[in-house]
Amino acid sequence: SREDGEHHGYRNYRIVVTSTSTYFPIFLNWLYQYYLLCPNTQFLYFVCFDSNVEKTLRKYNLRCNYTHYLPSIGSHQRLWLIRGLVVRNLITMGYDVFLADSDAIWLRNPFPILAQFPHSDILASRASYPEEIYERLGATVCMGFVYFQSNPGTISLWTSVNDEMMRTKQPDDQRIFNRALMKLGLTFPRKLNYVTNKVHDTGVTQSKAYSLNVTMLSHAMFRRVCDITNRNATRASVVAHCSISAKDLSMKQLAAKNFGLWVLRPDWQTISVANLTMSEMLEAVAQPYTTS
Repeated sequence: SREDGEHHGYRNYRIVVTSTSTYFPIFLNWLYQYYLLCPNTQFLYFVCFDSNVEKTLRKYNLRCNYTHYLPSIGSHQRLWLIRGLVVRNLITMGYDVFLADSDAIWLRNPFPILAQFPHSDILASRASYPEEIYERLGATVCMGFVYFQSNPGTISLWTSVNDEMMRTKQPDDQRIFNRALMKLGLTFPRKLNYVTNKVHDTGVTQSKAYSLNVTMLSHAMFRRVCDITNRNATRASVVAHCSISAKDLSMKQLAAKNFGLWVLRPDWQTISVANLTMSEMLEAVAQPYTTS
C-alpha cells in the first residue's frame, strides 16, 4: 500500500541517501521502488558527491540537500565520513534519521514494523562485519539500512563515531560504529543469529552515561544475504540489500537484475522527462518487475 511513514508516528525524520554520477542508475532504481511505497519525497535527504549528479537530479525536479565533492582517491571512505557528519548534524537538529544505501531496495513499507519498537534508539538490518564483533554477538549493525532516534544518547554516540572517523586514515563507518557500541557494553539476551534469523532482537548498552536500546531486525525481512536461485524469497523481503563483492556499476546492475531487483528500462537514459510529474518521470524510465 502507498502508506507514508508519518501514518505510523514518524513525522520528524529524514532518509539520508547518497549518490554520485557514476552510480546514479543504482540510485534511480532505488528511488522508483521507494516512491511506489512512499510517494512523498519531502522526507528524503539527498547527499550529492559531484556536480554532475546535482545536474542530473535537477532533471528529475529534485535537489541536493547537501553537496560535497569527493576526491578521486579514497573517495569511498570519504563518502562514509561525510555521510556520518550529515547524520550527526540532522539528529542534533532533532530529526530521526534513516541511513539508506541505494542498493538496499525497499520492497514493502518498513514503517509499520519499525513502529513496533517505539523505545528502540537504533533499529538496524544485520551484517557480519566487523568479523570480531560478528563472532562475539552473532551479527552486527549494517549501515545500509539503519534508523537512529534523535536523543542525547544517539547524539553522543555519533559525536564519538565522527571524532574517531576524523582521526583515522580509513574511516570505515560500519567498523567504527559497531566498535563504538561494543565500547558502550552492548549485550543481547541471547547470541544473535544472522542469515537464518526470522525474529527481531533487542539489546541494550551498559554505559553509565546513557543506555541505548538497539534492535536488530529480522534477516528474513531485512535481507542482506540473497539466494540468486530464489527470487521469490528475496522479493518477499521488506528491504533487500543483497551483498555482492563487486563494487563497479555494471556488476551491481547485473546483480540487481539477477536478484529480481532491477526496474530501469534499458533505454532509460534516452527518455525525456521534461515537464513530467515525479510519478510520470519514474514510470517513464521503469519497467516494473514481473515473475516471467
